[in-house]
Amino acid sequence: MSRVHTGQRWWKKRAVMAWIVAAAALAGTAATAAPVAADATAVGPTAAGWCFSHGATLGTWAPTSPALPICGPGPAYGGTWSIVSIPGPYGSSVGSGNGTPGFQCVEFSDRFLAVVDGLGSVIANGSEVVMNYHAAYPATSVVINGTAGAVGHPPAAGDVLSFSMTPSFYDPTDGHTAVVLSSRVNAHTGNGTVHLAQENVSPSDYLYTLKLVSWRLVDPNEPSDAEFQYPYAEWLVVPPATPATGVVPPLLTPSATTVTTTPTVQLTVAHRTTIRRERVRAAHLRAARLHAADVRATEEQLALNLAVRELLYANVAATG
Repeated sequence: MSRVHTGQRWWKKRAVMAWIVAAAALAGTAATAAPVAADATAVGPTAAGWCFSHGATLGTWAPTSPALPICGPGPAYGGTWSIVSIPGPYGSSVGSGNGTPGFQCVEFSDRFLAVVDGLGSVIANGSEVVMNYHAAYPATSVVINGTAGAVGHPPAAGDVLSFSMTPSFYDPTDGHTAVVLSSRVNAHTGNGTVHLAQENVSPSDYLYTLKLVSWRLVDPNEPSDAEFQYPYAEWLVVPPATPATGVVPPLLTPSATTVTTTPTVQLTVAHRTTIRRERVRAAHLRAARLHAADVRATEEQLALNLAVRELLYANVAATG
C-alpha cells in the first residue's frame, strides 16, 4: 500500500498577507513595521508552547540547533486551521508577515530557516520552498535530485528539501517540504541514509529516514519516488554563518561577489540553464522508467493470457 502525503494548498500566506496588510492599514502603520502577531512574542518558536498556543500538541522534538518542536496534528490529519505566524529572522517577532493555517509542512521549514539561518519567510507551497527561497536569497545553492549536479552533493544537515509531483516544482497538489537533520553517505558509491524532520504527516513520520542510492534520494517504502508519492526532489543549501559574527551573509540583494560553498553548486546563469535541462532530462528518464514498467506489465499480462488459453485448449482436448 502506498504511503501518501496529503498535500495542502498554502493559500495561507497569500490570505494572511492580505489580512495583515489590511489590519496594519486600519491601525495606521505599515504592515512590515508591525509585529507579525502577538503569539510570536508570547511563546517562542523554539518552545513547546509554540504548538500549544496554536491549538496543537507537541509531536516530538527535532534535534536541530536549537532544538525545534514539531507540532501536530497538521490540517491534513485533523489539526486546526488557525493561523500560525512565521517568526522573523533568528526567531524574532518582527520582520516576517507570512503565516500558515495550522501546522502545515511549510511551517516547519519556514520556522527552521528563520530561527537557524536568520532568513525572513518567503511565500511558497511545499514544492516551491527551495526555488522561492533561492530566488529571494541568491547566495544559496540548489541541488536537484537524480541529476549530475547531485553526484557528490547529497542532502546534508541544515538543508531544506522540496518534493514535487512535477519536474518544474509547480505542483498542482502543492508538494511537500522537510528539513534534513543528518546524513551518512559513502563517498565512493553514493549510497547512504538521510534523516528528516517534517510536519503535516503521520506522527510516525515526523522523523523520517530516506535512502540515497547512487546519489539519488529514494523513499525506502516507495522506491520509485523521492518521498511518499513525490518523484521529484531538490534541496536548498544556505551558506554557513560568518565565523566572526555568526551571521549569515546578506542574501536579500543580488551581488556580483561569488559565494563559494562546499560541496554545493553555485548557481550562475549557466548553472540555471543546465538545471533546467537536467530537470527535463530527469522527467524524460522517469517517463522512460514508467514506460518500461508498463511494457513489462503488458508482457506479463500477455504471458498470463497465453498460459490461460493453453490451459483451456488442453482441457478441451482432454474432454473432447
